[in-house]
Amino acid sequence: MYLIGDDVTSKIRTQDVARGSSDVATIKRVREILVDTQRKIAKSDNVVMDGRDIGTCVLPDATVKIYMDAEIHERAKRRCGELKEKGIAFDFDKVKQEIIQRDENDKSREFSPLKMADDAIFFDSTHKTVEEVKNEIINIINERS
Repeated sequence: MYLIGDDVTSKIRTQDVARGSSDVATIKRVREILVDTQRKIAKSDNVVMDGRDIGTCVLPDATVKIYMDAEIHERAKRRCGELKEKGIAFDFDKVKQEIIQRDENDKSREFSPLKMADDAIFFDSTHKTVEEVKNEIINIINERS
């Protein structure tokens, strides 16, 4: 991810940013601008988009929609693994609680809440490796496209 030419990939994957993004996502005007930008990107090319309202709000007519989830314990374990790799101190229970809170905030927001699109495929990645997830998603896309 780049911001004005600077690589900010690792900076946007912090706990503070995760918390803040959930708060900012409740601001309707911010969502409108982001949705418009995401639609413009998708209009110009085939894309894979990751987000909490892509299939329901941003691209409701997408050819393939996958709602990926994992059990909360596994999601917290993965997040702690990312933090550990970066040398960032963490408390597992706090990370887990923050994920639960972010999900609740995003599911209950008034504008563009987190929910599975009616025509999305539910994909549980709990007991899968990154390679297994990648391969299964590619198979779903090939079957549906």
